[in-house]
Amino acid sequence: MSYADFRCPDDCPELALYCIITGESREIPINKLLSHAEQLNYKIHIIRSCQFASGLGGYKANDLKMLLTRIEKKGGGRWLVGTACRCHGTITAMEIYDK
Repeated sequence: MSYADFRCPDDCPELALYCIITGESREIPINKLLSHAEQLNYKIHIIRSCQFASGLGGYKANDLKMLLTRIEKKGGGRWLVGTACRCHGTITAMEIYDK
């Protein structure tokens, strides 16, 4: 998913309030929007992705450990797990069966 309908520059500074290309408002970042979209009986965990270098994004290994901890606490069931920055994201639906 993306707010953009174009290819963003590799060195985008990901400004808080607006897109540097279009000037459009980005009041609610996608990572926040997804985190609060608890619907359809899914538990949700969104990992905030960051730009590590020009054109290279990712997240820290500890963020995956936090996901595992949440799953262990909240148990199985239906989950939406994704990564997102302020303007772009990806999400996967899955179901975890308790043993």
